[in-house]
Amino acid sequence: MVLVDVIKTIKYALTRHLAEVEEGYFTHMKHSLYYAGLFLLLTVTSIIHSILPFLFVNTGSTQIRKLYNNMRKRLADV
Repeated sequence: MVLVDVIKTIKYALTRHLAEVEEGYFTHMKHSLYYAGLFLLLTVTSIIHSILPFLFVNTGSTQIRKLYNNMRKRLADV
C-alpha cells in the first residue's frame, strides 16, 4: 500500500511539473540533460581556472549569463 502511494505521489509531481513548464517528458529531459552537461563543463573549467587563473577567465560568467537569458526566454514562452 505504501509503495502505491509513493508511485502516485511521484506521478502527480512529475505530471504537475511538466504541465507547469508546458513540456513533454522527453523535451524536458533533453533540456535538463543539456543544462547538466553545461554545469559539468563549467565545473571543470572553474576548477582549472582556480588552479590556473589565466585560463577560462570569462567562461563561467559568460555561460551563466547565457544560461540565465535562455531560461528566461523559455519561461516567458510558457
